[in-house]
Amino acid sequence: MALSKPLTLARLNDLILGSFASVQPSKTLDHLVRYLGTWSGSDKLFMVIQYAIKLLVPFLHLRARLQHRAGLRKTPDSSAAAAYTKIGGILSDSRTLWRIWGMYASRPDIRQCLTIPHST
Repeated sequence: MALSKPLTLARLNDLILGSFASVQPSKTLDHLVRYLGTWSGSDKLFMVIQYAIKLLVPFLHLRARLQHRAGLRKTPDSSAAAAYTKIGGILSDSRTLWRIWGMYASRPDIRQCLTIPHST
C-alpha cells in the first residue's frame, strides 16, 4: 500500500487553486474583481454591508421581542443585534479612515506637506 504525500501548506495551496481550473471564465466575475480592487469599489462594498446591517438590526430586535412574548426567549434583547451594531460601527469608522487616507494618497501637495525631508 503506497502512502500519499504529506499535506503541506504548499500542497494545500496547489489543491485549492487547482480546483478552480475547471471553472469557466466569467466576464461579470472579472469585472467585479477589478471593480472591488479599486478604492472606490471596496468603499462601496463596505457601504452596502454597513447599511444592510443598519436595516437588519431592527428586524433582529423585533424578532427577539416577538420570541419573548411567545415564551421562546427569556429576555426581549437580541445579542446578535448588539453584535451587528458593533460591527456596523467598526465599518463606519474604518470607512471614515479610508476616506481620509484616500484623500492623502490622491493629493501630492498634501503628501509633500506631511512627509519629512531626509537630511543629507
